[in-house]
Amino acid sequence: MKIWHITQTIYGGSGQYAIRLSNSLNTLGHQSIVLVKHGDSLAGSLQLSNNTNFLQSIVNRATRSVLNRVATEPYHTGFRLDRWAIDELDPPDIIHLHGLTGWIGFKGLRNLIQPHTPVFWTAHDLWMLSGGCVVYKECDLYQMGCPSCSSLKQPFSRWSRLEWLHKFKFIQDYNVIPIANSNWMAHCIRQSPLFSETTDIAIIPPIISPEFFEKSYTTPLREEFGIPSNRIVIGLGARTVTDAYKGIAEFIQYFSQSSYLCDHSTLLIFGDGELETPSNLHCRFLGRLSNTEQVKRFFQACNVFVSSSRMETFGMTLLEAQASATPVVTFRVGGTSEAVCHLKHGWLAEVGDFDSLIFGLHWILENLEKANTLGKNASFWAKENFSSSLVGKKQINVYSRSFTNF
Repeated sequence: MKIWHITQTIYGGSGQYAIRLSNSLNTLGHQSIVLVKHGDSLAGSLQLSNNTNFLQSIVNRATRSVLNRVATEPYHTGFRLDRWAIDELDPPDIIHLHGLTGWIGFKGLRNLIQPHTPVFWTAHDLWMLSGGCVVYKECDLYQMGCPSCSSLKQPFSRWSRLEWLHKFKFIQDYNVIPIANSNWMAHCIRQSPLFSETTDIAIIPPIISPEFFEKSYTTPLREEFGIPSNRIVIGLGARTVTDAYKGIAEFIQYFSQSSYLCDHSTLLIFGDGELETPSNLHCRFLGRLSNTEQVKRFFQACNVFVSSSRMETFGMTLLEAQASATPVVTFRVGGTSEAVCHLKHGWLAEVGDFDSLIFGLHWILENLEKANTLGKNASFWAKENFSSSLVGKKQINVYSRSFTNF
């Protein structure tokens, strides 16, 4: 089979999901490639050609400007007028959509899809189901077609319904087949009238790159940053450290109240942006980590990794940490309970309970031998359940079933 995966960039959660899945399919003997809007064209990816004309660009900017003024939360439209093309490839047998928010409209997507080509769409966030929202904030209006949206100021709250109907038409026209990255996401899809006639929702979790299971032979980060061997290293990170939904700044404030952890630990933090930290903390900021080797070095330097995110549809970073034999502490939210085995490989706190996150750190770090054992068990479990070949074969089976419907 020839498969095109379409996403904005190979960086970030949905991009890494797409490139790892595509590489797995190639290894299994298929022809798979990831088409991206921008970014480095790494092996397995190719940049789309932007054929958007001047007038279309003006309309896109005007639409985005209006939404920026009326939206109080991240909100993305499918009404963009972009034109995209790919001239170097033969038409595919399968189109597989991934991260679409904010960079491509459904008009542009239609230009990339040949008639009678099966279209799959993996839900990495709520945007696939909503009238424009990305992050699930315990609002279930997507189950009613988003008749209005609290993220939009009046009198624009009903824009969400137009967005939803626009998305509904695209899904119906192409008989789009949804894929979930977790059981939690599959549950959300089942609640959506967009897919009311779909009874079987395939669940394809993220793939862990095999590099995460291997020891890094470059200079250890502890040595590079001069962190004493007797200090505990606690990892934190996100694409943007100031993202309120990731909760890093809030966690740091709670963490600073534990005198024992502050006296014995170093916080190792990756991601774009800057944070002000209390004076009693020992912190090292790494900035953006742009490749697998850098991420692996980060996790292997940590005794434990903390994710204080208030919403994760799965939690790829949690898997990567565990693959690197680093136990994790996180909130039980979205799909994280599928990415972490509570008390076996880490600690799950109820969402928003930062005191429980701190307790989980103490529980894991009460002795380093216990932390090491948790990490080794987590790495074995991750390899058994999220390997490239295992997940790739699951995806091929889902593709194969679709051809009986076309």
